Amino acid sequence: MNLAVGVRFSVDLVLQSISKTVFDSGQQTAGQTRKLFATAVLLTVLVDVAIVSLAALILPALNLNDAHHVSMMRLLGFLLVVYLGVGLYVGAFDPASFRGRRLYMGRASQALCLSFALTFMAFFSLKVSLDFSRLLVTLLAVIAIPGVAMGRLLIYRRVVELIERGAPAEVVIVDGVDDVKIQG
Repeated sequence: MNLAVGVRFSVDLVLQSISKTVFDSGQQTAGQTRKLFATAVLLTVLVDVAIVSLAALILPALNLNDAHHVSMMRLLGFLLVVYLGVGLYVGAFDPASFRGRRLYMGRASQALCLSFALTFMAFFSLKVSLDFSRLLVTLLAVIAIPGVAMGRLLIYRRVVELIERGAPAEVVIVDGVDDVKIQG
């Protein structure tokens, strides 16, 4: 529970520093809105990569074999590249996935499952299984997939708040007559 509070506190600090730099004036421009979306996507990518990397760093320590550290780092490098590509394809980092909590976590889980499947096929069909432990790769998948879902669950509210700050505060309707401003 303390880890969740620590992650939530650090995310709050990051978002507060971002909001102070972006919102110098009361009005948001289209550029500031794009910056907020980019910041939300970057925060999502960083949390996903941090959780998968943390799982990959912890697992070899359980085995206490130095050979697995090197192979796990190679696996991690390959897996993260595949995950970012599959995540872009699936829409895990698309701002449209921020609409709902289940969609936000589901697309990340789908991308990570596909990434592990592709990585598993690539590594073990090419007969490099002597260097990579199937047990460690499976344990990495078992830890990383729910870990990324929980990480996204922790930051979902903050990401949505960040995006909603960038929404326009007023709408101007022009239909050939007098301009009408609707506050809201």
